[in-house]
Amino acid sequence: MKIISMPTEIVLFYIQAESFPKGVKDAFLKLESLLPTRRGRKFYGIYEEQDGQVIYRAAVEELYPGEAEKYNCKYYFLKPGDYLSITLSNWEKHLEKIEVAFDRLAESPTVDPQSPSVEFYKSSKELICMMRLNAEPTDK
Repeated sequence: MKIISMPTEIVLFYIQAESFPKGVKDAFLKLESLLPTRRGRKFYGIYEEQDGQVIYRAAVEELYPGEAEKYNCKYYFLKPGDYLSITLSNWEKHLEKIEVAFDRLAESPTVDPQSPSVEFYKSSKELICMMRLNAEPTDK
């Protein structure tokens, strides 16, 4: 595990998956279809539980102010701070490793339990799984 520091907020816009995990691929395909090109884009997956429901957002970093509105998408703001991370290689061939990585991250007493699980798709072969660290130390 490695700590990644994000000094500033990252502005994303997203398509919410209709279901999890089955709807994830479709959400990314729909998001990608809005964009003129994938080249130079930073893609993320945001996984959260709200009211007992899994919410998954296929997201991309906004390139310029107002881009989300252009595509009729909602914003998601990735908080600045330190994130505990695990990097996976060849993730597409080993999707089961994503859940295992997030389970390991969630076990850390330094992780904010309210933090979403964040996937950063660094490349088609490399995925970084991240969870935000507590801003304040805990007594766990």
